[in-house]
Amino acid sequence: MKIHLLLALAIVTTPVSLLASNKEDRALETAARTTFALHVVLGDTVQVTAKDGVVTLGGGVSDHNWSLIAENTVKQLPGVTRVQNQIGEGNLPSDARLTQHVRNRVLMQRGSDLVQVLVARSGVVKLSGDVDDAEQKAIVVEVIGALDGVTKVENELHVRGAGAERTIVVVDDASLNALVTFAIVTNRRMSALYAGTATKDGVVTLSGGGGTQSDIDYAVKVIGTMRGVKSVVSSIPAA
Repeated sequence: MKIHLLLALAIVTTPVSLLASNKEDRALETAARTTFALHVVLGDTVQVTAKDGVVTLGGGVSDHNWSLIAENTVKQLPGVTRVQNQIGEGNLPSDARLTQHVRNRVLMQRGSDLVQVLVARSGVVKLSGDVDDAEQKAIVVEVIGALDGVTKVENELHVRGAGAERTIVVVDDASLNALVTFAIVTNRRMSALYAGTATKDGVVTLSGGGGTQSDIDYAVKVIGTMRGVKSVVSSIPAA
């Protein structure tokens, strides 16, 4: 009787544990796909599969930077034990690659939902559409102008009226941390800081590295205008 009971328990328990594991993996896949980085910035171009906490990323992006953003975002999700990055990186012409880069970078800025991007030849970027306020207008132009490959920004942005409807977008900490790191390393001025980042509940902490007080203040200002950032704390030493 005891043997039969043990056999029955084994038969019942094994499928339940497998179901639990499958459920956790499906939850991980959903969590990764719905992050701000993969869903909004990368436009659902990255495929996600999970098995026993190991997440495999597939699909394709325009260059290596976006592949790293996807990988670094997913690595930080609870329950992920390892990320296998198998994302293809497209060989786009330089102007098409820069266009994608600029558009994705604009998406990271608060209040820039209605900004249109046109990249002409030789790195000339034309920005048009609406932003929330004059500060955002100046920051968007400044941020795009500091990207590698951009030689000139033609600014045709307009400020929305005070009563205009605003779009509220929720940005998860995993995405935000990966995107802030990306914003630093791809900005000609901020990349010199060699700053590390940590993000919790929308509060971004910059550490390590070093730079002039002017460059540190610039980084705090720019990062503070990104979507999802509530505040920025810097412990970067001034030179």
